[in-house]
Amino acid sequence: MNDSFIIAYPDSRAANAKREAAIAESAHLPLWIQIVGIGITTTYLMHLAATMPNATMPSITLNCLRAFDIIKPAIQMEQGYATVPDKPGLGIELDEDASRKLPGVNQRTSKIRRLYPIDAVS
Repeated sequence: MNDSFIIAYPDSRAANAKREAAIAESAHLPLWIQIVGIGITTTYLMHLAATMPNATMPSITLNCLRAFDIIKPAIQMEQGYATVPDKPGLGIELDEDASRKLPGVNQRTSKIRRLYPIDAVS
């Protein structure tokens, strides 16, 4: 018998995640979400989890392992919890200065350089 439910890639799109959360909730199971990414992903996960009454277990994004993030304001943790931003959209902005530090970003224009041939992606 299961005692919890996980939502992870590839089912991290909102519609799939909400469907899976509803299935877990109907079985009276708490859930946790594992979507690895940067601050943008973490903020998305925070908003998504806030819509799921049974998302009561810790979520994993590994954002805290990054040397720096590319969003502002930074996600603030307090006693293991983060507050969901309440500004429009995801409630964050892209920190363009920080984004220039990322590999594959042109330092002068901040344009992301394609790291693979376009036809290589299926």
